Amino acid sequence: MYKYIILDMDGTLLNSKKEISEQDKNVVCQLKDEGIRIVLASGRHFHEMQRYFKELHLEDNDYVICCDGQYIYNVAGKQVWNACFLTPQDIDDITTRVDNINTSLLIVTDQKNYLLVESFASRVYCLAKNLFRRWKNIKIINGAKAGKVTRIEKIKINCNNINHAVAAALSEYYNVNEIEGSYELLHKNVSKYSALCKLQRLEYIDLDDAVYIGDDYNDKECFGNLKHCVAMENAPVEVRSMAMFVTENNDNLGVSVALKKIFEVEE
Repeated sequence: MYKYIILDMDGTLLNSKKEISEQDKNVVCQLKDEGIRIVLASGRHFHEMQRYFKELHLEDNDYVICCDGQYIYNVAGKQVWNACFLTPQDIDDITTRVDNINTSLLIVTDQKNYLLVESFASRVYCLAKNLFRRWKNIKIINGAKAGKVTRIEKIKINCNNINHAVAAALSEYYNVNEIEGSYELLHKNVSKYSALCKLQRLEYIDLDDAVYIGDDYNDKECFGNLKHCVAMENAPVEVRSMAMFVTENNDNLGVSVALKKIFEVEE
């Protein structure tokens, strides 16, 4: 019998309205109350996850993985671990490898997001959009100012701006995930799976006794290394092919359907 449930959030536990359905919530809470430990593993920042903790009966000593493995927090808000950050040198390296003056990089940090734009015309366009507040909390910068950015969690590049071969080449140096139309580049050592291994070393979790449910490329390493993984129907084919089975999609109670099957939960 499994002792732990590891849940991705967007596309898995959360439906398209960014809500947890009542049935999914009830099944997760029932299993939590029966002694199953719940771990959330998300690309979100900690503060973006907090609203869901009470809904799932999570306690202060439960753990969550944030920013695709950049951080581990307990639910009380104490950061217990953080992985390596990207550096301004990585920005230079990625810019050189992409080699397209019209390609902008979205630099995500723990405090603010920056849009690196080298082309003058593109910078004017971006500034105009920012002026009309279509983008919030994004500062437009050039390469000189990018050299001063610190605590970089990931760098995003629109999939339309680079070809697949370039993205594949970048994956030799970075952890590259294709998420919602963008390539997200993280430090090579940052991933949900690496964070889960850290939790295991902290003796909080035994991954052999855990079931993982996810839906996207940032879950792929977990699917490749964990024994018991379930894919959402809305996951890419490549991810679904690695699962022990495929459940319903995130708008059709996929999490509760899977958990009822695994734990034989009664209606």
